[in-house]
Amino acid sequence: GLEGIKRLQEKNQLLEDIAGQLNTVPAMVTQKLARLDAQQKALEGFNQSLTDRFVYGPVPRPSKTVEGTWGLSGTVVTLHLHEIADLSLPPTADKPLVNLYMTALRRRAEHVAKLDLAAVHLVVMGDSVICMGNGHVNAGEVFPVWTSNIKLVWG
Repeated sequence: GLEGIKRLQEKNQLLEDIAGQLNTVPAMVTQKLARLDAQQKALEGFNQSLTDRFVYGPVPRPSKTVEGTWGLSGTVVTLHLHEIADLSLPPTADKPLVNLYMTALRRRAEHVAKLDLAAVHLVVMGDSVICMGNGHVNAGEVFPVWTSNIKLVWG
């Protein structure tokens, strides 16, 4: 009688406790994933703001300027070398970090090129180089000349 009722109530309570745990664990996982997603979005926003500071920061004078004719047009073109000496890709960088650095370098090169549309710009960061052409010369025409005659740029 009473013992059977107590045992059934205990089993019922145990089953309710287990059911409660089963119901809350997925909810907690969902909450944790939502928190992690919010943290990731915050980090991406912070990363974007840091990249924007790098991209749109003050542009110092080119470290080297050379004039010459490149390409088929025969037009005299000014070539500016912009060296980013204080930032380079770590040798142990994984693919996402490489992508981050290269995206920042490309955006910086585009920004520098917009400031002086008449010139061709070589933007160098460590071992990475991005060449931005202009209306007379495209980057593909300048880059082989630069790589085959580094003294032309480096002095």
